[in-house]
Amino acid sequence: MGGDGTPKNKEGAAAILLELGLNGGSSFLLAALQFGVYECLVDISKNGTNRGQRKACSILQLMRQYEQIP
Repeated sequence: MGGDGTPKNKEGAAAILLELGLNGGSSFLLAALQFGVYECLVDISKNGTNRGQRKACSILQLMRQYEQIP
């Protein structure tokens, strides 16, 4: 999700992760956190495309709901 991907690719990755989190529950989000996705989501939420920012913010909010992040 992070790294050198284009903003559009990061947006797509965020959209997929959001769908997994919404439909698959907290286990997918917890696994993503274990792979270091948090920093990438924060970056996308600040610097991504408009759609990417919305998706990243939604994922971070969902992670807070599941009490996986403060």
